[in-house]
Amino acid sequence: MNSEGLWQRCWVYDDYRRNLGLKTQRVKLMSDAERDTIYRMRYWALIKGDSLPPGRFPTLPSMAP
Repeated sequence: MNSEGLWQRCWVYDDYRRNLGLKTQRVKLMSDAERDTIYRMRYWALIKGDSLPPGRFPTLPSMAP
């Protein structure tokens, strides 16, 4: 299942919750805070998004400086 670009069984959401000691749940129940944290950890940090020039790449509202 996919929600906002995050896959459940392909490790992303399930692994995130397991690493926090939480039970897995349907990705449809993911909170905005969980989504933002996963994007920051798994995607944004990998591309060094904070080093990219401003205004050229989309960000989540919670990632805005």
